[in-house]
Amino acid sequence: MTTAPLPNNIADRLEDYRQRRLKQVEDQIDELRELLQQCESPVEQLLFLGFAEVFSAQPAGPPGDRYISGSLAYPDVDVFGVVVRQQYPIVTRDRQYRTDFLVTLEDWKWENGEYGQLVRVVV
Repeated sequence: MTTAPLPNNIADRLEDYRQRRLKQVEDQIDELRELLQQCESPVEQLLFLGFAEVFSAQPAGPPGDRYISGSLAYPDVDVFGVVVRQQYPIVTRDRQYRTDFLVTLEDWKWENGEYGQLVRVVV
């Protein structure tokens, strides 16, 4: 199937858009690389990268609390947010622990106008 060439002004705008998107992806990869360096072992790096791939996750959050955020879709049900935080502290009455990862499944709560946590999984 052949298509007609785009007019020059449209082709130029498309190329500009392509360049901006490539820059965004490169920046996200650089941010992900920085997050991977916070992992304490190659196994953690592989798991973190696996989370990013499975959930189409991108780096998010303010500088002091960087994490990856993506989504998990159940057809005909809903799309849930997934947040993966590294080296997350958990404090109990008696002790403090540090998890390798805290994976949170979230859903939009219309009545509150914010995401609410449905499930938290500690790795």
